[in-house]
Amino acid sequence: MRRRSIWYWRWDLLLTVLLSAGIAFGAQYLYEQTLEEGYQAYLEKNAAEEGSVGAVASEDIPLAETLADMENNEYFTMEMDSITLNSNSPGGYIDGLFWHIFQLEDGTRIAAKVNSDSVVYREEGETPMTASYARLPIGTLARESLTDDQLEELNKYHGVTVDTCYIDMEGGHATASQEDYVEYHGLLAWAAAFAAAWIIIRFVGVRTGVFPPMLPKKKKERTDLP
Repeated sequence: MRRRSIWYWRWDLLLTVLLSAGIAFGAQYLYEQTLEEGYQAYLEKNAAEEGSVGAVASEDIPLAETLADMENNEYFTMEMDSITLNSNSPGGYIDGLFWHIFQLEDGTRIAAKVNSDSVVYREEGETPMTASYARLPIGTLARESLTDDQLEELNKYHGVTVDTCYIDMEGGHATASQEDYVEYHGLLAWAAAFAAAWIIIRFVGVRTGVFPPMLPKKKKERTDLP
């Protein structure tokens, strides 16, 4: 007897995938429409407190231009051309966060992580790429040696001349863009909806007899008693 192809009776799996994916995309779309308020709450939760590392630097925060300036001030800020900060600054991504490499006036190249939400540009309303300069957030010199993995990433882009410390202007307050935030949570919603739809569709389909069982039942062999 000719054996049937597995696809002869596994059409139900393909149908389940298509139905589950359709439901998941619909659920993802609806969920993403509700994320604007959630994103604003996320920004507020991660906002830096006034005067703390990663917060907007007021006029009384000293400017640092050299490594010595940073060593002599517990807290400081920096000013630089906005195009250099946003386009021409070398660096690399470490744990999902972009680390800059800043070249100081004394020639030192040092790693820095910056809370971009607290960067202040020359005039209110100007975009980063057209403002003449940017005032960076409150920073501190983190006296912590860079790891080998961090150095490997940073050394792809000119590298640093000091690896026993770095500039922390982020303070744990870096936030994702709204696009990344929506994409990330939308994918989570899609995965959850797909899994739920799969389970429900399979359960209902098998119980009603529309779908065959996930695994075919083995026929019991008849044994005649002597």
